[in-house]
Amino acid sequence: MKTDVELLKALLQATKIRKSLPGSQFALLFLYDALREDSSLYGQCEEILREHNGHGYFRECLEPIVSQPDTFSADKAAWIMSSIMTNCSYHYTKETAKGLLDKIYAKECKCSQLGKLEATCNLLKSVDFRQTAWSTPDAQQCVLSVTGESGLPQVYYKYMFALWMLSYDKAIAATLQERDVVPVIKKILESCRTEKVIRLGLVVIRNFLPDAALTTDIVECGILEVIQQLEFEKWRDQEMYDDIREVLQLVAVQVSTVSSFEKYEKEVSSGNLAWGYLHSNKFWGENITKFDQKEYSVVKKLCALLDIDNALTQAVACHDIGEFAVLHPLGKKKLNDFQVKEKVMGLMKSEDRDVRREALLCCQKIMLNKWQDASK
Repeated sequence: MKTDVELLKALLQATKIRKSLPGSQFALLFLYDALREDSSLYGQCEEILREHNGHGYFRECLEPIVSQPDTFSADKAAWIMSSIMTNCSYHYTKETAKGLLDKIYAKECKCSQLGKLEATCNLLKSVDFRQTAWSTPDAQQCVLSVTGESGLPQVYYKYMFALWMLSYDKAIAATLQERDVVPVIKKILESCRTEKVIRLGLVVIRNFLPDAALTTDIVECGILEVIQQLEFEKWRDQEMYDDIREVLQLVAVQVSTVSSFEKYEKEVSSGNLAWGYLHSNKFWGENITKFDQKEYSVVKKLCALLDIDNALTQAVACHDIGEFAVLHPLGKKKLNDFQVKEKVMGLMKSEDRDVRREALLCCQKIMLNKWQDASK
């Protein structure tokens, strides 16, 4: 096919022969494998496009197959068509790319979920079509519908690949935080042990770090611990260990930055607390000595949050007050000065189960005396 364009044309024409399904399937599979194996064949596609004055030739051959009642053929045709569009983008417009997506995601389309995901990823590769593909609701939903429970390495890989491509567009990357993609990445890294999936997942995390919101999610989701576990797995490719250590170091730096005491002060000052790394045992162990700054101003603000009408904030505040009581040398004394115990005991009657539980634990920590204090 590299030396004979007519052979490539004949192969494309063979895909249209519906009277012989095995024959058309063979032609599709041969073309699919050939393009994946050797990208230089797209040069032949370019020649055909120039000769036929535009993109109509490939669309006439391949797009009708997408609607045929044969999932195998539909998946292969969608991949070939989207791949040619991406690699020969000069001959296509955003409108034709949108038209292909509309056809792939139409009700009558027989493409599988993986087939649709692969075709979408192909268009996301192109800088010209990335915005068009992601602005198509069905295509976006197809990518975001992947969860950590899917169980298929091929689906995981294409999900990571889509995020990888999207990470190069700052405007799109800025919207991914609200799509909760980081928790899904964490689940995939925890459950999947396919090397190419893990490797691409590490690349995605590295690309996400420049975005402040995504970095916060990476830190608060506990991805650092997941990457640490990956280092103890057995990988065939020794370079995997270098990739894991590199990303591990980058995330560790962000953890130390995002989980700083100043970050905690800002959250308390905002009046809204939520569970996360800033309320973990590790954070309290590393920052307990900083709570006596400015005459315990952060602790005073934390105690004041017990009075607001927000169950989640009250529960987290009770937890943090309990940690302060246990870990700080003067914790119980200061809390007694601030008259916190009565407020906490009052929250033990809250209608919210989490608030009742955290208030009970907090009260126990405040009232519990160390043996050396009892002897004195």
